[in-house]
Amino acid sequence: MNWVKEWKKYFTRSNILLGIAVVLPLALAFFPSLSTVAAIAIAVISLFLITKDAFYLIFIVTLFFYSQLVLPGGLALYRFFNYLLLIKIFFDYKKLSLNYFIIAPFFVIVIYCGAALIPNLGRLGVSTLADVILVLLLTGRILKDKALFRKFCMVFIASALVSGFYGVLGRHAFQYAADYRNGIWAVYVTRYLGSFVDPNYAGFFFNLALFMLFSLKTTVSWRVKLPIAAILCCFLIATVSLSSMICFFTTFILFAFLKWPRKAVPVVLALFLAVGGFYGAAKTIPFISNIQIVSDLITRVDSQLGFIEERDTARVTSERSETWSSYWEYFKTQTITKKLFGGNIVMASYLEPKFQKEMVGFPHQAYIGLLLNIGIIGTAVLLLGLLLKTVFYLLEYLKKREDVHLILITTTYMWIFFGMGIDFFVDWKFFFFYFL
Repeated sequence: MNWVKEWKKYFTRSNILLGIAVVLPLALAFFPSLSTVAAIAIAVISLFLITKDAFYLIFIVTLFFYSQLVLPGGLALYRFFNYLLLIKIFFDYKKLSLNYFIIAPFFVIVIYCGAALIPNLGRLGVSTLADVILVLLLTGRILKDKALFRKFCMVFIASALVSGFYGVLGRHAFQYAADYRNGIWAVYVTRYLGSFVDPNYAGFFFNLALFMLFSLKTTVSWRVKLPIAAILCCFLIATVSLSSMICFFTTFILFAFLKWPRKAVPVVLALFLAVGGFYGAAKTIPFISNIQIVSDLITRVDSQLGFIEERDTARVTSERSETWSSYWEYFKTQTITKKLFGGNIVMASYLEPKFQKEMVGFPHQAYIGLLLNIGIIGTAVLLLGLLLKTVFYLLEYLKKREDVHLILITTTYMWIFFGMGIDFFVDWKFFFFYFL
């Protein structure tokens, strides 16, 4: 009965309370009107855990359900958690270990908030700066303790499962025009959002959870990991996000060459053969093609292949290439000072009125957004910090072969990849992973 002893150590009061906090949001799929009750319950659990390291992991719940969990008076649970986090870090400051490579990028963000956001947006600018500071400090605490980091990853995986089930069971989805025929958008697919507002956001977080699962060295066997991975892959497919799929495959190639250097080529080939077989089966076997998430994905893939064949760049990129071009042309018309130092306000949460009038939506490209916000110099500092920390983690992994460093490398890669298709400056939910 060694397995009983092994599992018994996980059933502490802190872990039980944390588990309740993680699972509780799933009830909102069936009873969305109870969101305030769930937020109050998780806030109370946070207070009970504030003297424990498990308190830090409540952050993950607020990360996945930041828009659903709202306390009375309209106060978001993540904001309430941030107030508690500030108190917790004040007493735990000796346990912080900040990543030196991101100190300079952090000060670039601070200067930008002080010079552009706060004078123009007031309270929103202050809260944006406060959120960035707190996620920086939180990463410093988690990186200091590898055991805590591994537990963070396990809770993250569990929260991703809850988020996925929340999206599917609560039908948190929308209809997306996937195919253009005879001058009209004629074919629609259903795209599930998990607990997020955008299927690409959901794809980013599901991908993170998958590679945490693949990388973690735990006592949990692959007989448990494989079903969890299969479920997460289903949630990833349900987003019908092709950028998320491409991210998964390219990250898996990176992961395979780091994890199994001598076996990487056959492993990657096996994956692509499996994907090819799945595509063929989905096209020819009714039992598989009648599964909604599969048929929706195949419809989207076939549609995109058709656009590629027609060399329709706009539709291949879901109209984003035109938006990128418009913002890039605007960047080129600026003064040299603006080009170098930025000063525009193009954020995931706010778009300057001049861009609202002249552009169609957001840039949908983090790097163009960086150039407009913090200029060439600021962007170079952020990307250099990203490069230096990645090289450091890579060298550490090659030397020690630790799962923590493998997770940090793949996480950084996915952050870079998704920056090519979504806006996340300055969004605490995404910059948390930049600071890791």
